[in-house]
Amino acid sequence: MTKRSSTLIFLFKIMVSIGALFWVFRKFSNEMPPLSDIDPRSIIFSSALLFAQPVLIGFRWKKILEIYGARPRVTRLVEITWISVFCNQFLPAGVGGDAVRVLMARQEQISLPVALTSVAIDRVVALLALAFSVLVFTPILAPLVDVSILVICALIGGIGVAVAWGLSLWLLKYPNAVPTSRILAKLMLGLRFVLYVLSDFWRSLTAFLLSVMVHFLSAIAFAFIALGVGIDLQFLDLMSVAMILTFAQVVPISIGGWGVREAAAVGLLAHFGVDGGMAIIASVLLGVAYLIASLPGAAIWPFRARMRAREL
Repeated sequence: MTKRSSTLIFLFKIMVSIGALFWVFRKFSNEMPPLSDIDPRSIIFSSALLFAQPVLIGFRWKKILEIYGARPRVTRLVEITWISVFCNQFLPAGVGGDAVRVLMARQEQISLPVALTSVAIDRVVALLALAFSVLVFTPILAPLVDVSILVICALIGGIGVAVAWGLSLWLLKYPNAVPTSRILAKLMLGLRFVLYVLSDFWRSLTAFLLSVMVHFLSAIAFAFIALGVGIDLQFLDLMSVAMILTFAQVVPISIGGWGVREAAAVGLLAHFGVDGGMAIIASVLLGVAYLIASLPGAAIWPFRARMRAREL
């Protein structure tokens, strides 16, 4: 991808965020509650919950790296993760900070193939855990989402994982099975390297469970914020909405999920009879809580740079 095309894509995502935010605020500004009615404790508590996410993600990343024989200090991985979380506030959706993680992983003497693969697998594990978390709330989401779609997605995901697991076992059992075609041989080598993560069941399972915990923290944080705004819904209803919002904000068509998350919140909470203005405020405050929780990354970044300068 050329520098020009990257710039155009980045500008497009900025326009999506600004355009979506402009539309929802213009349409529902009259329904927004006064800021004085919002309980500030809900934002403080939710931000405190979200502080745990970079720590859990750092531990999850370490489990994946250990499978590939890399054993960096978990504190370094948490530092890198926190910096990437901060960068995600200003980069396209939830994947912008992954490039930061790869670059900083290289500084920790992690090879480029392992750095790229571990970050990609980390992202896949997070998405699979999010899909699982959404399925947990299927009974509540039934009025909002076609359950058959969720079931089909679950089946496809389950079959995909089963096939990948079986293929990984086959590749481990027959490591010398190399196709005669040079292209196929390279593809097989790359596939064997990626699927090697499935060779360690317990570390893979731990990474998955840590991902589920990360998503549940987001859901709980949103539920507390929504209650603090004055949205009168059951806690589990709010958590189920938050899971869908998480899906919306990781779609790489906006900056940090802004705009897309707010539009999704309006549509989802409307099914529960919540005014659009209250839905927007709750979603925006969730974004603010994410931003507050990411701020340690801004402080860690220059500190890490100074430490690396001393090491060199």
